[in-house]
Amino acid sequence: RTYGSHHASPATGRTSSVTTESCMAVYNGRLFLNGDDGGGNGVELWSYDGTNPPVLAADVWAGIDDSYPAFLCQFNGKLYFRANGGDYKGTELWSFDSSTSTATLHNLNTAYASGSWPRYMTIYNGAMYFSAQRSNEGRELWSFNGTDSPSVACDINPGNSDSDPSCLCLFNDMIYFTADTGSTQLWYFDETEAHQVSSLPADYDPAYLTVFNGEIIFSAGKSGAGNGVEMWAYDGNSEPYEKFDIIEGEDSSSPGHFKVFNGKLFFQAFDADHGEEIWCYDGKSVPCRISDIVAGTTGSKPESFTVFDNKLYFSVPNSSFQRKLWLLYIK
Repeated sequence: RTYGSHHASPATGRTSSVTTESCMAVYNGRLFLNGDDGGGNGVELWSYDGTNPPVLAADVWAGIDDSYPAFLCQFNGKLYFRANGGDYKGTELWSFDSSTSTATLHNLNTAYASGSWPRYMTIYNGAMYFSAQRSNEGRELWSFNGTDSPSVACDINPGNSDSDPSCLCLFNDMIYFTADTGSTQLWYFDETEAHQVSSLPADYDPAYLTVFNGEIIFSAGKSGAGNGVEMWAYDGNSEPYEKFDIIEGEDSSSPGHFKVFNGKLFFQAFDADHGEEIWCYDGKSVPCRISDIVAGTTGSKPESFTVFDNKLYFSVPNSSFQRKLWLLYIK
């Protein structure tokens, strides 16, 4: 489908990707994603060269069961992700080495079979930072240098309580994220300490942090109150502020899944006439909707935006609720 100077189309009909944030990443010149082709392997790790049909890269949980690889991140010559290997270790940190085509378990939460459930892997100053849970610390901020065992970088809520670090991103040579010590706020970590930097209302729940045009862009607000859930920004100095009220009034556009591509910010947002579709912000004008992939009010619900081969890939569910791989490129 063509929208002005943008064109969106299915990338391949073979592999369906599941509804999980960060289920795609570029590694060694290929697009890796989670998917299931119905061939008896379940939802596993696949790779795509941009031309030929995707191929199975690793069957982490061998057989028909799903390992659900998610939060893919290239680091130190390997692809890291979380998955369940069906080995009674639960959902844990794994790595894939394309030179040997092998997947390796990194067991963080050895005390419980449920696993550490790592997420939001992000590279910062030569280490991979992420959110993970362990029995005696709760869910906190972890780091891994690629050699030593992963460890807790900062226990924001000491003891068994969770601070739930989420939506990690790099800004002003620090790692920013959201954390909850009574309410969800913006925080940063400078390799030594974590600091809260915002005082948003307790139920505004900032999410989807992404850096664009010298600011952190994120979603925040309360549905059905004020201006609803809309696009906010933080410049590193002043308090965060609402940048755009895309749907005026108390209704929410609920922007999210932000991705910078060709100098513009692409994201999913909602309006009553089209549902969740792709929107774009060029840094100057008011954000505008650029797709109507599923005509009508249902929306296409695009997620997992990832830049590969100068195209913006994303996933969209079909009528059977299987998420298919799509791409958007500028004509």
